[in-house]
Amino acid sequence: HSGNRLNVIHRNQWMRIPGKFQGSTACFDKAFNGHKHGWGLSLSSFNEGELYLKTQEVSALYAFHSNASIKDFTFSFHLGGALGYQRRSIDFSNAVFSDQLDPSLGNIYATEAQLASFAPYGGMQSAFGATAEIPFRLPFDFAKDDADGMARLSYAVQKFVPTRKSFSANDEFRATPVHSFSGLLMVPVFARLLS
Repeated sequence: HSGNRLNVIHRNQWMRIPGKFQGSTACFDKAFNGHKHGWGLSLSSFNEGELYLKTQEVSALYAFHSNASIKDFTFSFHLGGALGYQRRSIDFSNAVFSDQLDPSLGNIYATEAQLASFAPYGGMQSAFGATAEIPFRLPFDFAKDDADGMARLSYAVQKFVPTRKSFSANDEFRATPVHSFSGLLMVPVFARLLS
């Protein structure tokens, strides 16, 4: 294909439940240089809960794919990253706090909650990931001309740029980087039976 893709997703869940989840995402990406490089732009908006928690995000995306070899050792690797901005807000018009309730008459009092301290906030969103895929041959007489198996090693980190993660303005509530590692080993155990 031309290397240009546009994806649009809209979700409207639990339609008969108050505070239903609604979400929309649009993403455009373009491949170039023989599909080794790619960049994209993602726009998202989500509404959820009785308090109409709204999350809006825009992100720039980049990916790189390539093959490499060191002597007779061949492998492929994939890199990807995203950097964006996220804004969150809450509508307190439907909120009910405990100091508003009367045991007999219900919700009749004005709240003393400091709602001003829960002002909308925004922050940077960041992510990076890398994957290496290593094909290998097994010392058995499998009926395959290419690699018999593959090992995959991956690393990812989210929120490597410090950002706020709470409606409270307290600096203690800041997101910290989240790291993850994973590995995968694929071996065609039944290849001889299927040949």
